[in-house]
Amino acid sequence: MALQKHCYQAFTLGSQYSSSLQNDVISVLSSIAFEPKEEAIVPITDAVVTVDGEDVWIEVDGQNHFINRQLNVIIKRRPVPSLDEIRFVSAPYWEWDEHGKDKGEMLTSKLGVVLHDEFGRRMRV
Repeated sequence: MALQKHCYQAFTLGSQYSSSLQNDVISVLSSIAFEPKEEAIVPITDAVVTVDGEDVWIEVDGQNHFINRQLNVIIKRRPVPSLDEIRFVSAPYWEWDEHGKDKGEMLTSKLGVVLHDEFGRRMRV
C-alpha cells in the first residue's frame, strides 16, 4: 500500500518550482497565440494547450529529467502516451537549445500547427 501511495503522489503532485526552461517554453507558447494552462492548474504535466479543440499535454524535459530519472517523470511517461484521446508532446532541452530563435517553429511543428497571417501567408514564428 505504501508503494501505491508513493506512486500516486509522484504522478499527481506537481513540482514545487518552475525551471527557467519551462518558463521559456510557456513564454514562447503564449507569444504564438496559445493560452497554455501551466502545471499550477494541471499538476501532472508542465502545460496544456488546445489545438483544433483537442488538449495537448506538453512536458518540458530539462536535463534533470534524464540525469536524475525523476520518479514522477518515469511514472507519468508510461501511461500517458498510451491513453486514448490525450496527445502528449515532449520539448527536450537539447532540441530547445538547437532551435535558437526558431523555438516557436519547433513548438508549432511538434503541435502540428501551421500559423497564417491575415492574408493567408504562412507565418514564421
